[in-house]
Amino acid sequence: MSGYASVSNSDSENLGFIEQIARGAFRNVLHDDVRFLINHNSDLILGRNGVNLRLYEDATGLLFYVDLRPDNSLARDAHDNVEAGFWTQCSFAFFSNFETDEWFYPSGKLPRRIIHDVTGLFDCSIVSYPAYSATSVQAIGSMKRSQTAPLPQQVVEPAQTYEEWLSDLEEGEYRQFRLDRMDAKLASRITPERKRAMDVRLRKATRIINRNTTAESLNN
Repeated sequence: MSGYASVSNSDSENLGFIEQIARGAFRNVLHDDVRFLINHNSDLILGRNGVNLRLYEDATGLLFYVDLRPDNSLARDAHDNVEAGFWTQCSFAFFSNFETDEWFYPSGKLPRRIIHDVTGLFDCSIVSYPAYSATSVQAIGSMKRSQTAPLPQQVVEPAQTYEEWLSDLEEGEYRQFRLDRMDAKLASRITPERKRAMDVRLRKATRIINRNTTAESLNN
């Protein structure tokens, strides 16, 4: 299975504002411990980065290949549902560098946010209701053949090699970018306007995830 979890410079759905991910924004997280899920549900895991999930960033966006296990019923069902066209799009859970985010407030229009630096990537998911309609997912032939999917062309190289990333991890320098551990100095720089925009986005994202989870429960 392959597709684009994010498409560079494409508009999101209405999140209370419009969001874009700039090209190259994922350059520092291609080796993160990312899960590949269904509808952001951690109980419905199809892959893991470094095991059967590969992440690249090319001219289009965040490209993924996940080698589904043919002996796993969840993986087989996911493959069949994608092949049948029930799932056609993706989403991703992330944390960005607020210092480099750009905000624009055009008169009479929704605010616009451009993300230049994704600092934490937690999962990529096939979803029923994506925040970005330009995303995609496709089944690559049979599940067995998907394991030999071709590599993308003109890939943007990650900032670190896998060996460098492991070295940083062993030295305790690999940071876990989570909201509850945000540096106090950085948090103090967030303006009330930006905080309100972040809160709106969080509520919108929560509704999308809840809607996906409800849809998945009904399907089961």
